[in-house]
Amino acid sequence: MKNTIALVVVLTTVCIISALSLALVNNLTASRIVEAKQKAELRAVSSALPRDQVHYDNDPSKDIVKIPEWTEKDGTPKKIYLGKHQGKVVGVAFTSIGEGYGGYITIMMGIDVNEKITGIEIIDHLETPGLGAKIESPELFKNQFKGKSTEGSENKELVVVKGRKADKNWEIQVLTGATISPRGVVQAVNEGLAKFRQYKDQMIKYP
Repeated sequence: MKNTIALVVVLTTVCIISALSLALVNNLTASRIVEAKQKAELRAVSSALPRDQVHYDNDPSKDIVKIPEWTEKDGTPKKIYLGKHQGKVVGVAFTSIGEGYGGYITIMMGIDVNEKITGIEIIDHLETPGLGAKIESPELFKNQFKGKSTEGSENKELVVVKGRKADKNWEIQVLTGATISPRGVVQAVNEGLAKFRQYKDQMIKYP
């Protein structure tokens, strides 16, 4: 009987210590993961909203506006990073989501006040390595978006073209052998453009 009680006490103690250790490790790991994601997001802002193109003189990572009506998938308000020149907003950057071959594609996109795209950065995706994952390549895909505008397009959207060169300012050429992934990115950009138009006044007038 005493042996049984002792065994139960030992096992209980081991379980408690293990649970506490796991909780501690999880807390340490979780904070590092959050920090890494934040750093990656700020790098994406710099890439999507390049200072040498937009000519802002502030730090967008410290000039953030949240619009309660515009939320992320988890219901939290969308963060909009503001690029300002002499106190006036000249460009913004924010995340947007499209659907690719392997799942959702999350991008950071930058737009100036004239609705011209200043750049995009792929933040997260589950696309196939070697094909769909080429959406991360600046030379093969991402750089196409710089300077693009929907002005003149039929539905005020960017469109994907296949089998020929994109020769209009609202056209994006797909990758050879991969069409779904680029379409997912274009979908994300178009969704972002629509939201930008919807909330533009609130962003531009932000002090």
